[in-house]
Amino acid sequence: MHRKSLRKYNNSIRVLIVALTALSAVGCNSGDETTEVIKMDDVIPEASRDYNYNDTTTNEKTEEDLFLKNLRVMMQREVGGLSKNKSVMKDAWKYIPDRLQTDSSFSRTFTLDSAIIQFKMWQFEDSLRTINALYNWLDCFGDNCSSVSIGDDINVSPKSFLLLQDNQHIYFIQSPGMINEHQWLQFIEHNKKNTSWNYILFQTPGGTIQWKEQPD
Repeated sequence: MHRKSLRKYNNSIRVLIVALTALSAVGCNSGDETTEVIKMDDVIPEASRDYNYNDTTTNEKTEEDLFLKNLRVMMQREVGGLSKNKSVMKDAWKYIPDRLQTDSSFSRTFTLDSAIIQFKMWQFEDSLRTINALYNWLDCFGDNCSSVSIGDDINVSPKSFLLLQDNQHIYFIQSPGMINEHQWLQFIEHNKKNTSWNYILFQTPGGTIQWKEQPD
């Protein structure tokens, strides 16, 4: 055999040995469970992964303490902390905005003088999401999940409540006792200059919904 042919033959043998060795290694590992790492960029298009996750994690104690402090200063009344899960405030209300996509939300249950108050706020990305949240809520509103049309003069709860909606927020204050709507408007508007309310709903304990005009 010529020298060049022999060299080519030896090279072919080496390639064959390497190939057989690799196949043998794969065969030995074929019974083992393996995990294939796949880049998600190769599987899910970028646009499909553009989700808006609502991360509203905050230091709850600090935020709540500041809320109560501001409330005490503004209203000049005795304010006390109370667990937001206090059983006395549990009722049949379905807070539909909690189920929708919000930018942030805040919930607090406390005592104002001796009255128990529940305060809730939802903030939305734009006016369309905000009004959609309100209309969805009005479809199932109050203790008995009543459908409420704009301007309806009906009772939806034995409690009193105040509901305010502007282009990006819904505020809801509820109490078994009487709510001072003017004090609450002043408190909420204190850091919201030139607030334009789209809807103001107010009900006294056991009364009917009053649809208020934008205050002067």
